[in-house]
Amino acid sequence: MPESRVTRVVRRVVPERVRDRLHPFPSLRRAPVHPRRWEATPSGPVWVWAREPRDTLLACGGSLARWAAAGVALRLVRVRFELAEEVSWPAAERQAAAALGITELSDAPLARAISDLGGARPSPSLLVVPGPIGLDAPMLRAVLESLEVCRPRWIAFHDGVDLGIVNLALSLGRDEAARRHSALAIVSEDLARAADGLSEYRAFTGLFEQGCAEAYFRLSADEVERLAPGLVP
Repeated sequence: MPESRVTRVVRRVVPERVRDRLHPFPSLRRAPVHPRRWEATPSGPVWVWAREPRDTLLACGGSLARWAAAGVALRLVRVRFELAEEVSWPAAERQAAAALGITELSDAPLARAISDLGGARPSPSLLVVPGPIGLDAPMLRAVLESLEVCRPRWIAFHDGVDLGIVNLALSLGRDEAARRHSALAIVSEDLARAADGLSEYRAFTGLFEQGCAEAYFRLSADEVERLAPGLVP
Protein backbone atom coordinates (compact mmCIF):
# COMPACT_ATOMS: atom_id res chain seq x y z
CA MET A 1 0.00 0.00 0.00
CA PRO A 2 1.49 3.39 -0.93
CA GLU A 3 2.31 5.91 1.74
CA SER A 4 -0.67 8.11 2.50
CA ARG A 5 -0.79 11.85 1.79
CA VAL A 6 -1.03 12.61 5.51
CA THR A 7 2.06 10.52 6.23
CA ARG A 8 4.01 12.29 3.49
CA VAL A 9 3.05 15.69 4.91
CA VAL A 10 4.06 14.63 8.43
CA ARG A 11 7.41 13.36 7.20
CA ARG A 12 8.01 16.63 5.39
CA VAL A 13 6.83 19.03 8.11
CA VAL A 14 7.85 17.32 11.37
CA PRO A 15 11.62 16.88 11.85
CA GLU A 16 12.71 13.26 11.99
CA ARG A 17 14.34 13.68 15.40
CA VAL A 18 11.00 14.90 16.79
CA ARG A 19 9.06 12.03 15.22
CA ASP A 20 11.51 9.55 16.69
CA ARG A 21 11.29 11.07 20.16
CA LEU A 22 7.49 10.96 20.12
CA HIS A 23 7.26 7.36 18.91
CA PRO A 24 6.76 4.94 21.83
CA PHE A 25 8.20 1.90 20.02
CA PRO A 26 11.69 2.51 18.58
CA SER A 27 11.53 -0.67 16.50
CA LEU A 28 8.53 0.73 14.62
CA ARG A 29 9.87 4.23 14.00
CA ARG A 30 10.69 3.68 10.36
CA ALA A 31 7.94 1.19 9.65
CA PRO A 32 4.98 2.41 7.58
CA VAL A 33 1.55 1.67 9.01
CA HIS A 34 0.01 -1.12 6.95
CA PRO A 35 -2.63 -2.71 9.16
CA ARG A 36 -3.76 -6.23 8.41
CA ARG A 37 -7.41 -7.23 8.26
CA TRP A 38 -8.97 -8.41 11.50
CA GLU A 39 -11.19 -11.18 10.20
CA ALA A 40 -11.35 -13.85 12.91
CA THR A 41 -14.18 -13.67 15.44
CA PRO A 42 -13.00 -13.86 19.08
CA SER A 43 -13.12 -17.45 20.30
CA GLY A 44 -14.57 -16.60 23.72
CA PRO A 45 -16.07 -13.80 25.76
CA VAL A 46 -14.94 -10.23 25.10
CA TRP A 47 -14.55 -7.76 27.96
CA VAL A 48 -14.32 -4.06 27.18
CA TRP A 49 -12.88 -1.63 29.71
CA ALA A 50 -13.88 1.98 29.18
CA ARG A 51 -13.20 5.25 30.91
CA GLU A 52 -15.99 6.94 28.99
CA PRO A 53 -18.33 4.42 27.29
CA ARG A 54 -19.34 6.94 24.64
CA ASP A 55 -15.76 7.10 23.39
CA THR A 56 -15.55 3.32 23.32
CA LEU A 57 -18.79 2.96 21.36
CA LEU A 58 -17.49 5.59 18.96
CA ALA A 59 -14.15 3.85 18.43
CA CYS A 60 -15.22 0.21 18.25
CA GLY A 61 -19.03 0.06 18.25
CA GLY A 62 -19.13 -1.57 14.84
CA SER A 63 -16.75 -4.32 15.93
CA LEU A 64 -18.84 -4.99 19.02
CA ALA A 65 -21.98 -5.15 16.87
CA ARG A 66 -20.33 -7.74 14.60
CA TRP A 67 -19.15 -9.91 17.46
CA ALA A 68 -22.52 -9.72 19.24
CA ALA A 69 -24.29 -10.82 16.03
CA ALA A 70 -21.88 -13.77 15.87
CA GLY A 71 -22.95 -14.85 19.36
CA VAL A 72 -19.90 -13.62 21.27
CA ALA A 73 -20.62 -12.71 24.90
CA LEU A 74 -19.76 -9.05 25.48
CA ARG A 75 -19.30 -7.18 28.75
CA LEU A 76 -18.71 -3.42 28.87
CA VAL A 77 -17.22 -2.12 32.10
CA ARG A 78 -16.86 1.54 32.96
CA VAL A 79 -13.67 1.51 35.04
CA ARG A 80 -13.38 4.23 37.66
CA PHE A 81 -9.91 5.33 38.69
CA GLU A 82 -11.21 7.97 41.08
CA LEU A 83 -12.52 7.24 44.58
CA ALA A 84 -16.07 8.09 43.63
CA GLU A 85 -19.36 6.39 44.29
CA GLU A 86 -20.78 3.95 41.79
CA VAL A 87 -22.67 5.71 39.03
CA SER A 88 -25.67 4.20 37.32
CA TRP A 89 -25.60 4.00 33.55
CA PRO A 90 -27.66 6.71 31.80
CA ALA A 91 -30.70 5.31 30.01
CA ALA A 92 -29.50 6.54 26.60
CA GLU A 93 -26.14 4.81 26.94
CA ARG A 94 -27.85 1.59 28.02
CA GLN A 95 -30.08 1.77 24.95
CA ALA A 96 -27.11 2.46 22.68
CA ALA A 97 -25.20 -0.52 24.07
CA ALA A 98 -28.27 -2.75 23.74
CA ALA A 99 -28.68 -1.63 20.12
CA LEU A 100 -25.19 -3.00 19.46
CA GLY A 101 -26.00 -6.26 21.23
CA ILE A 102 -24.25 -5.50 24.53
CA THR A 103 -26.41 -6.49 27.47
CA GLU A 104 -23.85 -6.86 30.27
CA LEU A 105 -22.93 -3.43 31.59
CA SER A 106 -21.25 -2.53 34.85
CA ASP A 107 -19.54 0.31 36.66
CA ALA A 108 -16.66 -0.62 38.94
CA PRO A 109 -13.66 0.87 40.72
CA LEU A 110 -10.38 -0.38 39.33
CA ALA A 111 -9.69 -3.00 42.01
CA ARG A 112 -13.09 -4.60 41.55
CA ALA A 113 -12.86 -4.44 37.76
CA ILE A 114 -9.62 -6.44 37.94
CA SER A 115 -11.10 -8.88 40.46
CA ASP A 116 -14.19 -9.41 38.30
CA LEU A 117 -12.03 -10.02 35.26
CA GLY A 118 -9.99 -12.61 37.12
CA GLY A 119 -13.11 -14.38 38.37
CA ALA A 120 -14.90 -14.50 35.02
CA ARG A 121 -15.85 -17.98 33.81
CA PRO A 122 -15.21 -18.70 31.07
CA SER A 123 -12.19 -16.43 30.97
CA PRO A 124 -12.23 -13.66 28.36
CA SER A 125 -10.40 -14.40 25.15
CA LEU A 126 -10.06 -10.68 24.38
CA LEU A 127 -9.76 -7.55 26.52
CA VAL A 128 -10.43 -4.29 24.68
CA VAL A 129 -9.15 -1.08 26.28
CA PRO A 130 -8.71 2.56 25.23
CA GLY A 131 -5.69 3.39 23.10
CA PRO A 132 -3.41 4.26 21.58
CA ILE A 133 -1.08 2.40 23.90
CA GLY A 134 1.20 4.58 26.00
CA LEU A 135 -1.02 7.65 26.18
CA ASP A 136 -3.20 6.45 29.06
CA ALA A 137 -0.72 5.39 31.74
CA PRO A 138 -3.31 4.53 34.45
CA MET A 139 -5.19 2.22 32.06
CA LEU A 140 -1.95 0.66 30.90
CA ARG A 141 -0.92 -0.01 34.51
CA ALA A 142 -4.36 -1.51 35.11
CA VAL A 143 -3.92 -3.86 32.14
CA LEU A 144 -0.53 -5.00 33.45
CA GLU A 145 -2.00 -5.60 36.89
CA SER A 146 -4.93 -7.53 35.42
CA LEU A 147 -2.55 -9.95 33.69
CA GLU A 148 -1.61 -11.28 37.13
CA VAL A 149 -5.14 -12.67 37.59
CA CYS A 150 -6.34 -13.22 34.02
CA ARG A 151 -4.50 -13.77 30.76
CA PRO A 152 -6.74 -13.20 27.75
CA ARG A 153 -5.30 -14.45 24.50
CA TRP A 154 -5.30 -10.88 23.16
CA ILE A 155 -5.37 -7.32 24.47
CA ALA A 156 -6.60 -4.83 21.87
CA PHE A 157 -6.03 -1.10 22.30
CA HIS A 158 -8.77 0.56 20.26
CA ASP A 159 -7.84 3.61 18.24
CA GLY A 160 -9.61 6.91 18.49
CA VAL A 161 -8.23 9.26 15.86
CA ASP A 162 -4.47 8.70 16.16
CA LEU A 163 -3.48 6.20 13.49
CA GLY A 164 0.22 6.26 14.33
CA ILE A 165 0.29 2.77 15.81
CA VAL A 166 -2.22 0.23 14.60
CA ASN A 167 -1.66 -3.29 13.31
CA LEU A 168 -5.19 -4.48 12.61
CA ALA A 169 -8.19 -2.95 10.89
CA LEU A 170 -11.65 -4.43 11.13
CA SER A 171 -13.63 -3.43 8.05
CA LEU A 172 -17.33 -2.90 8.73
CA GLY A 173 -20.13 -3.93 6.44
CA ARG A 174 -22.94 -1.48 5.69
CA ASP A 175 -25.23 -3.06 8.27
CA GLU A 176 -22.61 -2.89 11.01
CA ALA A 177 -21.77 0.72 10.19
CA ALA A 178 -25.48 1.57 10.19
CA ARG A 179 -25.99 -0.12 13.55
CA ARG A 180 -23.09 1.84 15.01
CA HIS A 181 -24.56 5.07 13.66
CA SER A 182 -28.03 4.26 15.01
CA ALA A 183 -26.68 3.33 18.43
CA LEU A 184 -24.63 6.49 18.75
CA ALA A 185 -27.56 8.60 17.55
CA ILE A 186 -29.52 7.39 20.57
CA VAL A 187 -26.94 9.12 22.75
CA SER A 188 -26.17 12.06 20.49
CA GLU A 189 -26.60 12.92 16.82
CA ASP A 190 -23.26 14.72 17.03
CA LEU A 191 -21.61 11.51 18.22
CA ALA A 192 -23.13 9.57 15.31
CA ARG A 193 -21.83 12.18 12.86
CA ALA A 194 -18.42 12.02 14.54
CA ALA A 195 -18.29 8.27 13.89
CA ASP A 196 -19.12 8.82 10.22
CA GLY A 197 -16.51 11.57 10.02
CA LEU A 198 -13.91 9.29 11.58
CA SER A 199 -14.63 6.71 8.90
CA GLU A 200 -14.17 9.35 6.20
CA TYR A 201 -10.89 10.46 7.78
CA ARG A 202 -9.56 6.92 7.83
CA ALA A 203 -10.48 6.51 4.18
CA PHE A 204 -8.76 9.80 3.35
CA THR A 205 -5.50 8.70 4.99
CA GLY A 206 -5.34 5.73 2.64
CA LEU A 207 -4.55 3.33 5.49
CA PHE A 208 -7.68 1.24 4.97
CA GLU A 209 -9.31 -0.22 1.91
CA GLN A 210 -12.60 1.38 2.83
CA GLY A 211 -13.70 4.13 5.14
CA CYS A 212 -15.90 2.07 7.44
CA ALA A 213 -13.14 0.46 9.46
CA GLU A 214 -12.08 0.39 13.08
CA ALA A 215 -8.42 0.29 14.06
CA TYR A 216 -6.60 -1.57 16.81
CA PHE A 217 -3.15 -2.24 18.18
CA ARG A 218 -3.59 -5.87 19.25
CA LEU A 219 -0.98 -7.67 21.32
CA SER A 220 -0.72 -10.96 23.16
CA ALA A 221 -0.44 -10.86 26.94
CA ASP A 222 3.28 -11.68 26.67
CA GLU A 223 3.82 -8.83 24.20
CA VAL A 224 2.04 -6.35 26.47
CA GLU A 225 4.21 -7.38 29.42
CA ARG A 226 7.34 -7.02 27.31
CA LEU A 227 6.54 -3.69 25.68
CA ALA A 228 4.40 -1.77 28.14
CA PRO A 229 6.59 -1.36 31.27
CA GLY A 230 8.88 1.07 29.51
CA LEU A 231 5.91 3.31 28.73
CA VAL A 232 4.48 3.48 32.26
CA PRO A 233 5.85 6.38 34.32
